[in-house]
Amino acid sequence: MPTKKERIAVFGGTFDPLHIGHMALANIVYYRSPLPLKAVCLVPTVQNPLKLGASLLSFDFRCEMIEGAIHGDRRFFFSRIEEQLPSPHYTIDLLEALSLRHPQFSFVLLIGSDNWLSFSKWYRYEDLLANYEIIIYPRKGFPIDSDKLPKTVYYLNDFPIIEVSSTEIRKGVKNGEDLRFLLPTPELFPFLKREIAIHNE
Repeated sequence: MPTKKERIAVFGGTFDPLHIGHMALANIVYYRSPLPLKAVCLVPTVQNPLKLGASLLSFDFRCEMIEGAIHGDRRFFFSRIEEQLPSPHYTIDLLEALSLRHPQFSFVLLIGSDNWLSFSKWYRYEDLLANYEIIIYPRKGFPIDSDKLPKTVYYLNDFPIIEVSSTEIRKGVKNGEDLRFLLPTPELFPFLKREIAIHNE
């Protein structure tokens, strides 16, 4: 596994919507990663293959929120690459595509402990383990025994657990709650309200 190249952590998700918990996580990982990182790349998914049928806010709007949150900050960038990849959208396809397009970097997968506990269900998970380093951040209710992890998998066991929910934000907005300060881009809150209203027509 290549280790001499500069590493970029790939933080994928629906970001439905992006909230302060996502950005806090990306920020802390950048500084506290056990592997030195050049940057953290946020990659909004078009559709999670393990959540087929789930309804998402528009891809363009989710990208707009990410772009607004990280604008001008060289620690972070985002990629719309998933919209260019064939469906279904699997993590291994994403990482292989990024590696082909940017061979000067080594890409590291960033996932939560909840995802790690179901990792054996992921498409070509053996190839992920064989070819990519993985960083796991803790999620409440999903403990991990770090002593049993493969050598290329790193668990941030002293990492703060960040509990902010995109689902709860969407529910609150639908109920008329002003949740702008749960967004890294509070100025986009009126547009989020509009998106959610359109989405639920």
